[in-house]
Amino acid sequence: MRGYASIDMACTKKLSAWAPMMEAVDYQWTQYDSDRLPADYAGPPTVTRETNWLNQYDHGFIPYPYDQIVKLNKSTDRDWWVQDGNLVTLTEWAHQVHCLGLIRQWIYRDQFDYSMFTNTSSTRFHIHKDHCFMILKTLIECQADVTPVLFARDSSGIGAWKTRDAPRKCRRNDALAVFARRTDIKYAGVDIDDDEDKITLKEATRGLRRPDGRFKSITTSYRRLSQQLVDRSSLLLCLNILLFIVSSFLFWSSIQDNRGSLRDQTAMPSPVLKGEDLSFSIKNMDATLFPDDNPSIFRQEPSPEVDRAWTIISDTRPIALSREDVLSIGKDPAMAVKLSAEFGLGDDTYAGRIDVLHQLHCLNALRMEIYFDYYYGKKYPGGFNQTDEKHRHHVSHCIYMLLQNTLCHATTDVYTHFWTDAVDHPWPDFNIPHKCTNFRAILEWQREHAVNEHMFVDMKRPADQEAHVMSSKFKKIYNPERFGHLGDNRYDGENA
Repeated sequence: MRGYASIDMACTKKLSAWAPMMEAVDYQWTQYDSDRLPADYAGPPTVTRETNWLNQYDHGFIPYPYDQIVKLNKSTDRDWWVQDGNLVTLTEWAHQVHCLGLIRQWIYRDQFDYSMFTNTSSTRFHIHKDHCFMILKTLIECQADVTPVLFARDSSGIGAWKTRDAPRKCRRNDALAVFARRTDIKYAGVDIDDDEDKITLKEATRGLRRPDGRFKSITTSYRRLSQQLVDRSSLLLCLNILLFIVSSFLFWSSIQDNRGSLRDQTAMPSPVLKGEDLSFSIKNMDATLFPDDNPSIFRQEPSPEVDRAWTIISDTRPIALSREDVLSIGKDPAMAVKLSAEFGLGDDTYAGRIDVLHQLHCLNALRMEIYFDYYYGKKYPGGFNQTDEKHRHHVSHCIYMLLQNTLCHATTDVYTHFWTDAVDHPWPDFNIPHKCTNFRAILEWQREHAVNEHMFVDMKRPADQEAHVMSSKFKKIYNPERFGHLGDNRYDGENA
């Protein structure tokens, strides 16, 4: 990715509102890891673990030139927090991680005293977590990651198992964190020893790893083709004025086509991109702390109507992928689950899912944990501490997946602050513009192309299909009736 720095920066500028941190944005091929949950972030709360979460977003304030406020779609009429001629801002990236951490705190609120980390008075904590749900839901839909999620077989008798380590193009969080520290209004110009921050960030992003060599070899042809096209265009521009005009026009047209080079540089290949015009648009986030008299269905207390709304936007039914789709994200078709002949889609069609819908599923899972009594009170009358390992692992998985997604996209959008007559300190203005993907188009594509999930779940592994050997721990947790006699060894096989 380093060889594409100029292209990456051009795409970054088109996808984000201008921000000082933009100069620190750099991309690298990375992979999500839903298996190796780092002990410093996953598991029951401890002082050390909660401090690690705090360090993920507490990077200080960033100065934003006051004369650039129009780029945030804000007016100078408001009484903004200004210091030394600059707006005092925080990054939306840090705000998102903060919100995910606060939802985690709510889930574990009966197991730990969070008063040293946040205001846990019941009313304010309750309002705060609802606000954070809307922030994360809006951002997930805004970014709309359409990377396919593949399935692999296992030998535990459970059936097809989802693997979520497809590669992405992610922003380097270490570079952004260093920039934030060095430009912090409180410490600007001071050389800070940030080794501890680097270690903390490295541990948090441990799941965002570089793809293995196989992915590099599979995708090399895609990169070479892109580079050859760039070089050829440069050569033609030098031949004569006529070709210069034609090439310039074609280049301008390709930039305007959001399904083309811009999307290709910032997203992994996906069948969704072939069939939908996923144009970008500027949207203001509704991030008020207190809902109005007619709140969004997604801010309301649990009810069948609320559950229905979440089900609609997190439709995780499988979709069909071609062999080329599988190869384009660096996966081996020989290890991917094929859709059976009963689906009528041919004999070389593979099963996948759209990742943004899985992210919304995870956010909904955390919402259900917050309203634990409503959703799980009858099954677990003793509360969260009574839940089984499978339940707790799912919660931990979803928290970590959303953390990796937030760190991968790492938006550099900034928000400002204003003064109020209610509190003495500056108040954050989260209602800022973002450049968002057309999520509705993705959802409509999903509805048109999704296959029958009951048929998918009923599929059995063909005799000639190689199976992934899962660990004893995995088998025992997910199929206790068959493997309850096994030990807790999680290193004698895979853990998905």
